[in-house]
Amino acid sequence: MSKCCSEVEYVPANCTSELQPLYLSVNKVFKDCLKNSFTNWYGDCVAKAIKKFDDDVESAVAAVRPDLRLSTLRPIHARWLIDSISYLNTTPSIVCRGWEETGIFGALQA
Repeated sequence: MSKCCSEVEYVPANCTSELQPLYLSVNKVFKDCLKNSFTNWYGDCVAKAIKKFDDDVESAVAAVRPDLRLSTLRPIHARWLIDSISYLNTTPSIVCRGWEETGIFGALQA
């Protein structure tokens, strides 16, 4: 590692939330994007069922059986991943915030 002008530092146990910049910023936003995508998709499944049952919401909700097979979700999930990454690419302030919150960014500026 010294050839790369780098030093290895080990993060003590239970300090991830304090010392890892991506944990503090990017991971939460990324997970939230995926969760929102799933929620919207599931909501669309419910909306389609409601239309099929002529606006009988109770019957529609009881009958909703979204296709959760891996073969169905794989391409949908891939789209959600791409959309989430695209969102992070357009908002670099999210990444910077994690470095600032850990104090690493300030230490690099000194």
